[in-house]
Amino acid sequence: MDPQQSATDRKLSEAYLQLSTQKSSFPSQQPKKQLLILDLNGTLISRIKCRAKAGRAFYARPHYQTFLNYIFKHFEVMVWSSARQQNVDKMCHIFTEPLKLVWSRNHLKLSQKQFNSNVDTIKDLAIVWEHFSNEYNATNTIALDDSPSKLALQPYNLIHIRTFHHEEIREGYTDNELLKVIKYLDAVRFHSNVANYVRNEPFLSRRFKVPENKELDLALTYVTRAGKFAEPYQSPKKGLKRRNDDGDANTVKNTAYHQDIAVDISMKAEELDDGVSIKLEPVDGLDVSAGIKPESEDDTVAAQQEDKVEEPPRKKLRRAKAKKVKLPRHMRKPRHKKQKKEVIQQTSNNIPIRPQTDKKLKSIQESIRQRKQKEKNVENALQQAVKNEPLTVAIKVEP
Repeated sequence: MDPQQSATDRKLSEAYLQLSTQKSSFPSQQPKKQLLILDLNGTLISRIKCRAKAGRAFYARPHYQTFLNYIFKHFEVMVWSSARQQNVDKMCHIFTEPLKLVWSRNHLKLSQKQFNSNVDTIKDLAIVWEHFSNEYNATNTIALDDSPSKLALQPYNLIHIRTFHHEEIREGYTDNELLKVIKYLDAVRFHSNVANYVRNEPFLSRRFKVPENKELDLALTYVTRAGKFAEPYQSPKKGLKRRNDDGDANTVKNTAYHQDIAVDISMKAEELDDGVSIKLEPVDGLDVSAGIKPESEDDTVAAQQEDKVEEPPRKKLRRAKAKKVKLPRHMRKPRHKKQKKEVIQQTSNNIPIRPQTDKKLKSIQESIRQRKQKEKNVENALQQAVKNEPLTVAIKVEP
């Protein structure tokens, strides 16, 4: 059987279904660490489209560092991505702690043709469990992925997270999905049967309420093709677009942050231009004029002359050459369509037409007029025939 068939053609094994129905218990103390399998592109990062052979740069999802700190503390973490091995190695630069295992497209059991083409892939967790000598199974394994079809064989071990695109952050959408996953994982890790818990209580983003943070919900970390971290993406100052509780990306709530309008006086004072005066009003018990020395006219003129920077002579010459001499109105190019039509008509009237050409044009116009008249006559005849034809009605009488 082909391991990469569609989800509808593959049936869940009876053993897996039976295991997922066994009731999960909630132990009083923390059990052994569970295995968390992470997807990369669309889940933790968003790759930038480019044609470079050296690989792609990418953005890390907002709150990714908080998420990584949590999972490495409470889970055994591995990576399984459908990307090629060299690309997976570059994307794994976001991890600061060692992973238990790193798998790529090579472990999906694809044929050579499927490996080199863009096909829908399926991650069979049974391969992972076999690799660890059945130390892990459906009761203690969790997979985090943005594509539910990839976990078609073990759907009750999947946490389906919304796909992450860095373009949405640039458009103003916020993202705090990883914080919601942390809340969900904090409940799953204490259960004895992951498959049973996820089957009865699947992860739904709208069920979790996370405090909004303007800066952190838009914080993108840029990682270059060489795997080096660059300055994080600065969030836009315009109104933020937040999704509704149902997670629908089409309907959003545009929240305007009025605190951006508030001005820090200390910062704005440094940005005041010359010629802007500040009016100081007297305060009880305080002489605002004390310590302020009026400047003389000579001092202000000298300061203005120092601020002016004389342009080099080359720039002056270039600017003088760049100036165009205005032509008279009748010699300028027409800007509007009406003016263009008038110019075309004037030029066409001035051009003499050969008698043979004139005769041919007249014959064409006459043939067009005759054809239109013929069509009109046929239409009138049809309308007249319809009017003169008697109306007959057939009535069927049943015995």
